[in-house]
Formats: sequence, C-alpha cells, structure tokens
Amino acid sequence: MAHHSLHHIVDLEHLFDAIDTALAADGYFVTQDIIGRNGHMRWPESLAVIDRIWRQLPVRFKYHHQLRRLEHEYENWDCSTEGFEGIRAQDILPLCVERFEFRRFLGWASLVEILIDRGFGPNFDPADPFDREILHQAQLLEDRLIDTGYLKPTAMAAVMAKRASEPSPGDPIVFRQRTPEFGLRPPDADPPPMPELDWQFPDPGTGLQARNFGLPRDRSVIEFDRPAAIKLTRAIGWHTPEPEVSGCWTKGGVATLLLDVTERPAGVLSLRFELSAYVPPSGAQEVSVLVNGIDAAQWSFTGRTDAEWTKEIAIDEQLREYGELLVEFRIAQPRIPGEDGTADIRAVGLFLRRVTIAPATARR
Repeated sequence: MAHHSLHHIVDLEHLFDAIDTALAADGYFVTQDIIGRNGHMRWPESLAVIDRIWRQLPVRFKYHHQLRRLEHEYENWDCSTEGFEGIRAQDILPLCVERFEFRRFLGWASLVEILIDRGFGPNFDPADPFDREILHQAQLLEDRLIDTGYLKPTAMAAVMAKRASEPSPGDPIVFRQRTPEFGLRPPDADPPPMPELDWQFPDPGTGLQARNFGLPRDRSVIEFDRPAAIKLTRAIGWHTPEPEVSGCWTKGGVATLLLDVTERPAGVLSLRFELSAYVPPSGAQEVSVLVNGIDAAQWSFTGRTDAEWTKEIAIDEQLREYGELLVEFRIAQPRIPGEDGTADIRAVGLFLRRVTIAPATARR
C-alpha cells in the first residue's frame, strides 16, 4: 500500500522495481495518489478552464489560506520547490502502466480539487447552497471534459498486480471508461483546442448566501461577542466568541473577516475596529492589515493587554469594486497567555469587539 506517498519520490523506477520484486505472484500493489503535472501544477488546458471559472468567482473564494494571500488571478503554483511535493507526479501513471497490470483503476480530478483543497477550500461553506452549487457545476464540467479526453485525471486509486502474475481475469474495472491508458498525458504534448464550455455560474442571489451572508441594509455595526457575527462575516482564524467579555480572540497568526459592502453608499468608506491586543513580554504587538490583498494599515500595540483601542481604515472606491472586503489580520507575535502565568493555553493576538462600517464623512 502506498497512500499519497509516491508523488514525493524521486527514484520511482528503483521503488517500483523493489515493489515488483517483493510482491507475491497473487499479491496486489494498492495506491492512491496524485498523478497530474509535476509540482501539482495544472496542465495548460486545465489552467485555461480554471482561469475562465476564476474570473466569475466572488473575491471571497480567492483567498489562499496556506500561502496567506488573495489571488485575484489564479497562480499556477509549483509545489515541488519545497519538500519534494509532487516532484515526479506526472511520471507515476506512465511507469505503473509500463510495469504493472491493473486490476482496478479510478481516475478523477483536474479542476475541483483546486477549489476544495487546503488552500481555497476553507472559503466554501458546506451549509450554503450557493457555495455548493459552484462546486457542483465545476464537478459536472470537470467530468464532461475528462470523459471527452480534453482533460486528463490528476488523481488515481488503483489495484495492480505483477506483470508475471496469474493470468489476468480480463480488463480492469474502471470508472466511466477511464482506463489507465486513457489517463496518460505526455508532458511535452501541445494542449488541445478548448471546446465550448457548458459552464453555468450559479445565481448569487439565491439560497442561504442571500439570507445570512453580509450586512443587512440598515446594519452598519457588527458585535463580535456572539457566534452569529462569526457566521455573518465568514470569519476564519478566530476562537469562539466570549459574550462575558464582549469580543473574540484571533487564533494563531492570521485571521480574516469578510464584509459585504454592496449596499453601502458610494464614496469612501470607513472601517472602525474596536479591539484590544495581547502584548507579549517583548513590549509590543505588531499587526498588519490587508484589505482585498492590499496593505491597508500597520498597527502597533503597547502597554496593557486589556487596554481598548479604536483603529480606523479608509476604503476607497477602487478597493470596493468587488462588492466584498476581505480583511486580513497578520499578527506578528501570537502568544499563549499560559506562558505568561495565566490559565489560557490558546494562541491569541487580537481581541475584536466590534466593527463599524460608515461613509468616511460620517466618521467620528
């Protein structure tokens, strides 16, 4: 059994030779792994489809939680530059076809894993029909494009036997006629012409998204002492709100909030944050604030941790073009209060009480 390990191996030929030598005549080599382009990059034809989808996605789906950045345009990131990640992924399936006999083969993935994996996956709310429909439509499109041969699977689960094993019981069991040979994609092949894409982007005004996401028209203040505020702003990277102290701590070094400003008046907006900060023994807590991926503020907190601060950021029309403001807090020194003699063993940084959204001319 090799479970998501082959794509870390440089000398696959030596490994497969060893597996073949060790495998009994009636034994099986079972694996599940990534078989797409090296470094888990997208092949050019897949990238062309993802770019088409990406242009239609609201900004809230484009924040990469591992790389801590907003990707207004999808970056075809090469993961093999660190830790042998996907170092020879594209060679796994061709070598298996050459050296083993398949008993079962399941080939899938090419588009949707980009949306649901650890980078962008946390942006999707499983309880929201709008979010689910985006993934559903993307999955339908992916299956159609793989079945026609335009895209090749980038993931597989397989059961294989030795070439010199007992006589084959027949063709391997496969999914949707996707044989191992069908899944091969020569690395130096030119991308095929893109077919007409039957891609239907969901209506964002339907389902739970319209009812529970964003600020109602008559609401400009969000209190962060209740779980409803976390859901309202799709907050990620926060501990459970604490009604008894009227606020919520960040968790670790990065936290985000999503603010819907589609119903806010035209012109410059003011975001006013009422908060505190956990000040480490070194004497200062530094916080960088980004709005829609753009540096918006640098805050420095000193003194007592229970001191209350008000910080304000002006948001111009250019940042509002998406109708959503993704606010990212990067805490320089998240710290566990328990290391300083208290009973709290959480890693904290900022303590947010409320956010006020108002026209800049009305700010106090």
